[in-house]
Amino acid sequence: MEQGECPTHLIVMYKFRFFKLNIFHESKMLSITEFYNQLESIVKRYANEPYGVGIGALTGDHRDDWARV
Repeated sequence: MEQGECPTHLIVMYKFRFFKLNIFHESKMLSITEFYNQLESIVKRYANEPYGVGIGALTGDHRDDWARV
């Protein structure tokens, strides 16, 4: 059984908002510090923002649109 390609992104949820983080830079995995800095930038940017609508907003849409999103 073939395993396929290694994932290159990570999905993070903060305050019901979803973020796609690239965990590689120039074919090399990010260091803990680099990864932490990405997470910290999300927290700093959205700390004072209201909560997002979350994944429930996607499930209420037409299924073709939901799949595309």
